[in-house]
This record gives sequence, C-alpha cells and structure tokens, in this order.
Amino acid sequence: MRDTVFQLGAIPVGRAHPPLFLADIGTFFGQNMAEAHRMVDGLKEAGCTIIKGEILHRADICLDDDTMEKYYDPVRGMISERHRDLIERKIISFENYKTLIDYCKSLRMELVMSVYDLEGVDFAIAQGVAGLKIASSNISHEPLIRYVAQKRVPMFVDTGKSTFVEIAQAVQWIRDEGHDAFVLQHSPAAPPAPIVEQRLRMLNVLGEAFNCEVGLSDHHAGNEMMMAAVALGACSVEKGLCRDDASIDQDVAHALRLGDVKQLKKSCDDIHLALREAGRWNTTPIELPIARMGLIAKRDLRPGDPLDFENIDFAFPVKGISCAEWSRVCGWHMARNIAKGKPIHWADTNPGGK
Repeated sequence: MRDTVFQLGAIPVGRAHPPLFLADIGTFFGQNMAEAHRMVDGLKEAGCTIIKGEILHRADICLDDDTMEKYYDPVRGMISERHRDLIERKIISFENYKTLIDYCKSLRMELVMSVYDLEGVDFAIAQGVAGLKIASSNISHEPLIRYVAQKRVPMFVDTGKSTFVEIAQAVQWIRDEGHDAFVLQHSPAAPPAPIVEQRLRMLNVLGEAFNCEVGLSDHHAGNEMMMAAVALGACSVEKGLCRDDASIDQDVAHALRLGDVKQLKKSCDDIHLALREAGRWNTTPIELPIARMGLIAKRDLRPGDPLDFENIDFAFPVKGISCAEWSRVCGWHMARNIAKGKPIHWADTNPGGK
C-alpha cells in the first residue's frame, strides 16, 4: 500500500490515511449566504477539515425550456420542477462565492468544488481551492474534464448513471493530459432506490479496473453506506449536507443532517483505524491473557510421576507451564512435590525421566 497517493492541499490522500470526509453544502443553502456560513461553522465545530461545495454561477448552463427535474419527497413522493427554474433559484455570484471561500480559508479548511464550465474552473483555481469535482452529469464533457486535468489539482469524478465505457473514456481524457491525481466516485442511485442497488462492491471494481483511488458519493437516505464504503477501502466519502430542520428540496431526502456530522465522521475515522493493520500480535505478549489455560496437578504429585492425562489437568489462567507447551512436556516427570490443583512450573519438572 502506498503511503500517500497525492495531497489535497495540506491533507494526504490515500488508503493509508483517514478517509476524506466531504460534507457537501452544495446548493442546499439556496441563495442564503448567511445560511451557508452557518453550515460552514457547523462543520468546523464537528471537526471537519474540508468543505465540499460547487460553483454554480450562471443559469444558462441549462436550456430555458420545459425540461422537468424530478426529486423524491418521502412524504409526497416524486416531485417535478422545471429544471431551469431549479437552477435559477440556486445561482450564486462569483462575488458571494469569493466571500464564502475566503471565510472557509480563514478557518483553515480546504475546499473541493464541483465545476460546470471553464469560467467556473478558472475562478475556483484563482481562489486557491484544493480540488475540483466533475459532477456525474458531466462525465461525458470532454472539454471540461481535459481543462480541469490541465490545472493539475486533485480531481473527483462522479460516475453516477454512467456506463463503464463513459467512465473509461473520462479516465483516459484525464491521463491523456498527464494527470493522475484523481478519485473515481461510485455514485449509487438516490432514494427510493432499494438497498440492493447500492452495489458497493463497485468500489473495488473501479479501483482494480483503473488502478486509482476510489470514493463514494452517497445518495442513500441513511448514513450506513458511507461507513461500509470506508470498510471497503474508499479514500473519500461524500454526502450532501442540510440543516437539521431542512424542508423538502432537491436531494434533501438523502442529505446528511448537520447534527449527525460529528458522530458519522468519527465512525468513519474509527473504521479506517480499525482496518489499518491486518495482522495479529507478532510476538508473545509479556503477560498472557487470563483466558489461556495452564497445567495444574490433577492430584497430589510426587517426584517421578509422569506428566500425562492421569496426573495433569488444565485451568485458567496460566501461572506456570502453558497448555501450548503440552506436546513438549508430555511424558516428562515431576521433579518435586506439587499439591492437587496447584500450577506446574518448569522448575517442577524433569525432562530426562524419573
């Protein structure tokens, strides 16, 4: 295992390091910048070191037609909204983005931003963001992918709703530009997709097929898929973030509540730490656990009595010779008197016979 694959700002990225915890404030704050700052404050208090967001600064990346966007409300079911209207109510100016980014940097938090156009890429780079993300909707956007790869910042590529051919094509575009600091994100369908469609073993498939780091862009209604992804070797886990009392909006049904961040981040870090070492103890412990048995006298023993099943019993804990030494000592003889029920020590035995 390589120790560090690349750096996301000051943060090392790779399976030997704690997973990147990417709580995505995205557009969950709408156009309310005060709310965006409160979300950042909440993540800082929860111990997060990275802010995930996006640069959505102009509505004309979406056609002004009657195309409808559907998203899920656990109470009302599927909701439809004109796609252009949804985009328009989430647009933020570069000026406001700069204020937000500067605030995050003042808190010493790294930033990863999704980008949708070349102008947004240039702006994000100029603000000193640590990484850029290609959203799943842009996995076939060759000009954007190549342009981001040329900037030589860590990339996150979301594979949601893509074919394997599209994924391979996107990876090739990145590597054609001489860039290799990227993470492929497995991105299962959002609720109400059944659990079986999470297909978390795709993390291993993507890593092996493309020889790269992998992460999860989580759209499950609960948080357990993020912990499972860490156990499978994901170097990053991402999930949309919303207020604890957030009302229904696009993606809120499967977003992470701000109040859950601290415990979830700790769980992911703990799972990574628990999986970091594969071995058991490689030396004999100085003090054996009490849940080990040792040899004791089955009856009152005298010099010359053999160490066999007629004379020897076994009991917790080891106070003399361990049961692990039975093949070695079986057939030896006692060298001194030992009362019934007392431990047998090495000095009590005679290897050479009676």
